[in-house]
Amino acid sequence: MRLNLFFKDRESSQSGNTTGVIQEFLRQLDGFSGEGFVLVIAATNQPWILDKAILSRFEKRIFVSLPDDETRKKILEIHTIKKGYKVEVSISEISNRTDGFSGRDLSYLCNEAIRSMLRRANAGLIEKIEGNNGEGMKMEKYKISEITKTDFDFA
Repeated sequence: MRLNLFFKDRESSQSGNTTGVIQEFLRQLDGFSGEGFVLVIAATNQPWILDKAILSRFEKRIFVSLPDDETRKKILEIHTIKKGYKVEVSISEISNRTDGFSGRDLSYLCNEAIRSMLRRANAGLIEKIEGNNGEGMKMEKYKISEITKTDFDFA
C-alpha cells in the first residue's frame, strides 16, 4: 500500500474526503481482534506528509535509501549489458551522472536510451511502419548498435 496516496496529514490537507478515509483506516487498524494475525505493510517515499496518527500505528519503520554509486552501476548493467546491449559509454560515467536517481529512474533512463539507439540505428523504420498502418511490422528486421552517450543524453 502506498500510504502517501491516501493518508496525507489532515492538518495540511484541504479535503474532507481525506479525513474520512484516514478515520476509517484508523478504526479498521484499531479494531482488529486478537483472534487472527494481520500484518500490514505499507510504503511511502514522503513520510513527512503523512498523518501523524497513521504513522504512530506502524511500530517498525525501515528506511531504504537511494542507490549508491556501486548499486547504480549494477542497476545500469542489469538494464543494458545483461539484456544483451553493448554500451559505448562507461557505466561508471553514467552512474556518476545519476546521483539521486532511484532504481525506477535508472530503469526508465536505460529504456529511453535503448529507444534512442533503436531510432538511430533504424532511421526511417518508424515512418515506414506508420505509413503502412503497422502492417508489415513483423517482417522488419531491427538493427541494434551500441548505446552511446548521446542516447543517454537524449533519454
